[in-house]
Amino acid sequence: MAAQITVNYSEVIGKIRPLNGGNLGPSLKSEDQEQRNDYKLLEIPLTRLHDAPLTNAGMRLVDVHQIFGNWNADPDDPDNYYFDQTDEYIRRLTEDGCPVMYRLGTSIEHCLPHYYAFPPKDFHKWTQICLHIIRHYNEGWANGMHAGIRYWEIWNEPDDCRCFAPRPSHMWNGTAEEFFELYRTAASAIKAEFPELKVGGAGFWKINPTYGPGDNQFIDKFLAGCRDHHVPLDFFSWHSYGSPKNPFGMTEEPFTARKLLDSCGFTKTELHLNEWHYVEKWDPLFRYNGGLSTIQCAVHAAAVVTAWQDTPLDMGNFYTIGKGGQYSAWSPWGEKNRIYYAFLALAAMNRHTDRIAASGTCDRLFVLAGKDSRGKSAILVSDFYADTEEIVLNTGGRDFRVKVLDENRNLEEISCSVENGRLHIPAVSGQTALWLIEEM
Repeated sequence: MAAQITVNYSEVIGKIRPLNGGNLGPSLKSEDQEQRNDYKLLEIPLTRLHDAPLTNAGMRLVDVHQIFGNWNADPDDPDNYYFDQTDEYIRRLTEDGCPVMYRLGTSIEHCLPHYYAFPPKDFHKWTQICLHIIRHYNEGWANGMHAGIRYWEIWNEPDDCRCFAPRPSHMWNGTAEEFFELYRTAASAIKAEFPELKVGGAGFWKINPTYGPGDNQFIDKFLAGCRDHHVPLDFFSWHSYGSPKNPFGMTEEPFTARKLLDSCGFTKTELHLNEWHYVEKWDPLFRYNGGLSTIQCAVHAAAVVTAWQDTPLDMGNFYTIGKGGQYSAWSPWGEKNRIYYAFLALAAMNRHTDRIAASGTCDRLFVLAGKDSRGKSAILVSDFYADTEEIVLNTGGRDFRVKVLDENRNLEEISCSVENGRLHIPAVSGQTALWLIEEM
């Protein structure tokens, strides 16, 4: 099937929004400057710090209990905090121009028994520890930094009910009411001392709480509590994983979230889908053998960010970008995979800030077009469903170069013919691919 792509190069319809955020930065285990430089090229607009210890074995990173290791110690004494490794982690990101979202809480615990996936013993003391962490990174407390971290997220997936009885939750073994009290205590104190910061949460497991067992009204109770007690909620965050049964359901979720937040009076609260990925199979062997970094995962990522342009979403954070782990844009051996190149293409599109009108004859293609400050155009075409045999683009008299990301090529330039002002881009029916089309 040939797909006709029509671009109106003079019709600006808005801005291309950088929704290609990520989770985690380059691993501290690596001293490879090349890998760090490659990460910088992705121009990630916001990096969420969750699960950092999982990809930096043996290091005390980010988590509240990793920084303040002795619960019985005095939270006002700077000698009771260990910041060194997290300092280095954040320093690398901020030096490379990558803003950070700091998740206050704990990383996921896959082990049994769990040790930290519980409500803190004292919500006020936990809050005081968090306030000192903020002071350290934004105000230089305890020989700290002035990193200007704006987003502070409280906890992660407190509504994770997958592992309730007979197995405990990996993230929160408490009630919805207990979590709200923790959030209310911490968010109110943070906002009172640092009104300029964005505080929110809570990286909820799903926006549609229709699963079980567990508390199916967890999010509803949380939002009602925030509304009724006037608790600050600058951003609302949740997670979603695509599958072959519903690969693009996550592109509709921002509308669901907006409606839900608006109904509770949070019309100004930002929407952050800050953990997402395409998963063809949850089978462990499939995942550990590269199943989360296939060409399908890569093109899906580009297509999702394209579709999100027309939603109320404020930020998406892919899980993960930083080096390490089966979800990453790098293999465990440090090699860039297909996901890396999809995000490299998204970075190129973000530099073409003025979005221009584009449409196609195939609804299953995802098309994003923009132009930069010089008036040079770029078009990103993502074919997740592998329907296309040829893409035909009106050039408007412009000269383009075309790069393809597919099973065999990593954004490599290809030859295309031009006939009667139309660019003919070859494709292979049955092969998932994306094309970055840049004006020369």
